[in-house]
Amino acid sequence: MLLGAAASVITTLGFALSVYILADGGAMLEQISKGDPAPVEAAFPIAIGLGALQLAHELGHLVAARVHGMRTGVPLPIPSLQIGNFGCITKLLTFPRSRTALFDFALAGPALATALGLVLYLVGLALSVDLPVPSLPAGECH
Repeated sequence: MLLGAAASVITTLGFALSVYILADGGAMLEQISKGDPAPVEAAFPIAIGLGALQLAHELGHLVAARVHGMRTGVPLPIPSLQIGNFGCITKLLTFPRSRTALFDFALAGPALATALGLVLYLVGLALSVDLPVPSLPAGECH
């Protein structure tokens, strides 16, 4: 469990860092090779956001399970090199009492993570209103 969680933290930070790694002609890659922590610091908020979304997803499942009297095991995170974290496997320790309970359990995680994702999106938009529009290098057009 701890190994999977640690690996997920590392791969999520790696994914967040990959968003910036080739920006500005690879300048951040040069910074990392020189030991400059600035690129990692820039990627950290993205990794925190991704981790918060996964945590909210799992908390949604946990709350729904408690509401319906279901017991669950500890979520086992699955690290992914492509997207940081592929999700979690959560074992049901008790059988759901009804299809509605199982449906609520299944829906609660994605619903809560979607709501938090929307909030994070709106916060990101609000924070980026005053940022300058990046210019394209000479000779390039879209």
